[in-house]
Amino acid sequence: MDLLLIFVYGTLQTDEPNHYLLLDPKNGKAKLIGKGSTTSRYPLIVSSDYNIPFMLDKPGHGNLIEGEIYRIDEKMLQVLDELEGHPKFYTRTPIDITITELGYCDTELPYSVQDVIQCNTYIIKNFNTDLINNELLTHYTSYHPKIQPYILHKERSNPGQPEVNYEDLVKHVHQSD
Repeated sequence: MDLLLIFVYGTLQTDEPNHYLLLDPKNGKAKLIGKGSTTSRYPLIVSSDYNIPFMLDKPGHGNLIEGEIYRIDEKMLQVLDELEGHPKFYTRTPIDITITELGYCDTELPYSVQDVIQCNTYIIKNFNTDLINNELLTHYTSYHPKIQPYILHKERSNPGQPEVNYEDLVKHVHQSD
């Protein structure tokens, strides 16, 4: 089974609300490789009624985004794709990441600090251009005093309604055709 590298910058990071998904062995395998940052600048914002962090597909604008690098299996990838609404909402995209700190020693992965590696991450493409006017972040934490708390999927639903209304999110975040 192929293992892939994924860069998480939002609620999947350690101590963030959705990190539990990476820890649950029923979801597949996930191993923290370390911390990293994007090699290109991107806009990272928090928006929507649910206070979701979004990396917008506008390389060269914004900041170098800090996050964590994980090695995951196909089963975990499916879980993350579902959480992120790939490909309808976020698009899983390969980008270059500079390793800034190693958190896991693995002889199969001969990485060093400052190595540049390619990781998949979830990016908003075809976004509403008004979103660029939001405060641009370098690092997301749901505990930041200026950021409203993230609202978990299970807390978003009304009885009889689906947990996540991606149609409303798409309207808010994506540019109209």
